[in-house]
Amino acid sequence: MEIRELPQQDDRVETGPVRFGDDWAGLFIRGDDAFGLALQIVGALNGNPLYKPNDVLRRLGRKLLTCCEHESVRKDLTRNLLAEIHRPQARSQGMSMFDRLKFEEQPSGMPIVEEWQTKTFPFPYLETYIVNKHGRLIFIKHTYDDGEIIHTEDEDMNYHGLVHIGGKIVGGGEKEYADYILKFTDGVFVGHQSDKR
Repeated sequence: MEIRELPQQDDRVETGPVRFGDDWAGLFIRGDDAFGLALQIVGALNGNPLYKPNDVLRRLGRKLLTCCEHESVRKDLTRNLLAEIHRPQARSQGMSMFDRLKFEEQPSGMPIVEEWQTKTFPFPYLETYIVNKHGRLIFIKHTYDDGEIIHTEDEDMNYHGLVHIGGKIVGGGEKEYADYILKFTDGVFVGHQSDKR
């Protein structure tokens, strides 16, 4: 493929999203980065243990998504990307994925459990949600960097609807579980009820 020559730039152009005029943003990958990424892809395809396919795909996908200029769409796609990359592995291991939910202040009438779990939200994959002391549902956002989980920011979900949660009761028997339905109205936690099954 012929290399297209463009005018010299005053500043060094780093790997990342670039726009020419009023065109769509695209991804520019510097030669050294492109060569390194190509080596990682070849290594992953050839089964090199140093280059795990999930990590390589995640890294490439995140770079490509930097070109998406709609912030909410980019965030949703990034989250779905992480879920879709991990889902085949989880499925092959027979794992049923869920998210975690915590309370800053324990609601009255609810038992203490080892961990509240939920499958209410799309693409559950061990994400963490917190109901803060103001009753707001907060999504604890993170990203991955070479397999390391890095906390990035917190997002108020402004959630309106029901959240189903369940967990093993602390001090209870082997099969003593609690299931509850949480109700949120206009972003605020307004009540709960037992969801016995």
